Amino acid sequence: MNKIPAKTEVVVYRKRSQPCLGVMLETGPEKASIFSEEGKELSIDLTRIVRGAGIKYGEDMDESEIELALRGLRRELEEGTSSIDLVTLWECVLDSERELSFNDIKELYFESGPTDAVEELILFWAVDKSDLYFKRQRSGGYLPRSRDEAAGIRRRKEAERKKLLEAEAAIKWVRAVMEDTPAEDTEYDFEGYVELIKDFVIHLDNFDKAPQARSFIARAGLKNTDEAIQFLIKTGNWTENDDPVFLRLGITKTFPKIVEEETDSVLSSPVSYDGLADLTGVSTYSIDDVNTEDIDDAVSISLTAQGPVLGVHIADVDVFVGKGTQLDEEALKRGETIYLPEGHVHMFPPRLIRDRLSLIEGEAKKALSLLVYFDKHLNINNYTFAGSKIAVDKNLLYSEAEDKLRRSEEGSLLFEIAHRLRRDRICSGGCVLDLPDLKIKVSDDGEISLRTVTMTTPAHILIAECMILMNVLAGAFLRSAHLPAIYRYLTEEVPEEVRTIDMDDPLYPIRALKFLRPSRFSLTPLPHRFVGVDTYVQVTSPIRRYLDLVMQRQILRKVKGLSPAYGPEELERIYQRVELGIRDKRTVERARTKFWLFKYLEKMKGEVIKGYVSQTGGAQTTVYFPQYLLEAPVSLSAHEVREVGTPLECVIENVEPIRRKISLTPLQEPSSRIPGAST
Repeated sequence: MNKIPAKTEVVVYRKRSQPCLGVMLETGPEKASIFSEEGKELSIDLTRIVRGAGIKYGEDMDESEIELALRGLRRELEEGTSSIDLVTLWECVLDSERELSFNDIKELYFESGPTDAVEELILFWAVDKSDLYFKRQRSGGYLPRSRDEAAGIRRRKEAERKKLLEAEAAIKWVRAVMEDTPAEDTEYDFEGYVELIKDFVIHLDNFDKAPQARSFIARAGLKNTDEAIQFLIKTGNWTENDDPVFLRLGITKTFPKIVEEETDSVLSSPVSYDGLADLTGVSTYSIDDVNTEDIDDAVSISLTAQGPVLGVHIADVDVFVGKGTQLDEEALKRGETIYLPEGHVHMFPPRLIRDRLSLIEGEAKKALSLLVYFDKHLNINNYTFAGSKIAVDKNLLYSEAEDKLRRSEEGSLLFEIAHRLRRDRICSGGCVLDLPDLKIKVSDDGEISLRTVTMTTPAHILIAECMILMNVLAGAFLRSAHLPAIYRYLTEEVPEEVRTIDMDDPLYPIRALKFLRPSRFSLTPLPHRFVGVDTYVQVTSPIRRYLDLVMQRQILRKVKGLSPAYGPEELERIYQRVELGIRDKRTVERARTKFWLFKYLEKMKGEVIKGYVSQTGGAQTTVYFPQYLLEAPVSLSAHEVREVGTPLECVIENVEPIRRKISLTPLQEPSSRIPGAST
């Protein structure tokens, strides 16, 4: 632009390389003040002003009139471009291969000159906004494109046009599906749009096409991911039992071919028990839940003249899954077995667990055994770790273990030892929170069964204390041997309030959870105050927790007189990698458990469930339903004030499992407050 436009003159300026209209207000050495067609006063560099239009809007016009005039001019320009014969113009200069100024183009197009300023501006608008025939140069001129360039751009624009038409058709189809109305006949295949929605629902903003997916979902009228899932369900591309969190992590029950081949090799190799302590003559029992598929621990008791000997036996996984093998790498990747209502996602192939790792009754198995020697007053005199050969006499369920074991003097002694171990931990400052657990199982035909399990039976206490003892003495063993280890610690003292919670209070789980703190990791032995011990290393579940397998290897190498399997730097890398994945998997476990709980409750619409007020505030009250370990909001009228602990019966009005949402309405008749419930 050679000449600076006059005040009140219409100007063309650049906005993100596109031509825009404005009216000149003031000019300075480098800046100009203009009034834009959007009705805003802008300060822009003079270099952004392309040309003056030769059209003035009078000073007697107010801002709204100028804005309307500019918008009217733009409409005139947009409509007028269709009258410009750019093809003939381009063909006239096609072979020149030289840059043309707009004045060159204007003189060529208008043999006798434009009739008015608007006609000239329409030509400029057509040339500048179309990139098909002329390529704008930084100098402000235009270079004619070659025939090949123009043909390529034409094909691209045609493809874009078709894509736009396809997208519009896809949007109409999505809306028709959601409105349950017949879709129009179309030539298009919408599979790509379905996959776009599906990938976004699963991966959200981590999806590489997330912006494109968000735009399409919004244009199709889907308000959120929940509505997107409803659309996928309606089209048969999603089932009501699919879970985006589950799919996001790429969790699968199947194993890579190379892992399965290595499993074949392990299962076909003979098992040697040479050099192992033979403990097959000792009465040994496992105690597990009815749904347990990986039996990795067992206990035994024997009597000597000096006192009883407690055995805690952990399946030897390391002997079958060597460090650095394909099985080991896959287990490291998985980190832990995931327990889902619809089935477990194991850390190892199930057939390896069943045929080699699990402590199945009546079968000789390799184990890492802890033998604890007590005196006659049940004080610990000594302990030792050993690689062993064991044979479990019976795989017991928690429900039958006490009755079975108390039939013998040795079995009864197990419960006495467990009681003593728990008492000593509590005396050392430890705490016991026996929280209930919700067990949900989904059969192959979709039948949902639900039960609440409490961990307060003598059999539960027996196993819990034996496993804690194993972990405590594993920590002491590794510390005394100066071996690198992953210690779990919690140095905060246990609050006194937690010891006074009434376990008979229906709100006990809610109150107790407030005091739970996650343990932390250290390569230095530190106390675990909540457990009530000086050292704590998890080693009791190597079939289902990778870090337990790592610690098992450290102990077994020492027992066998070998160098450590891991150094401290490697342990830290492994721990951080495993824990990162475990957090995601725990999210999946919680999400799936809640999903199937809501599927179960969905069938109970209209039924009454009993809960207890757990929180109050405003019109919405939170109620805890002990039978389902569920805390949910319930709306009460303004005059209905309920104290914490008050029983409240509610009707299930609606349940949305995918959204993990439940609507509850309280019964009209208020219940009396439960006796002894604290607030």
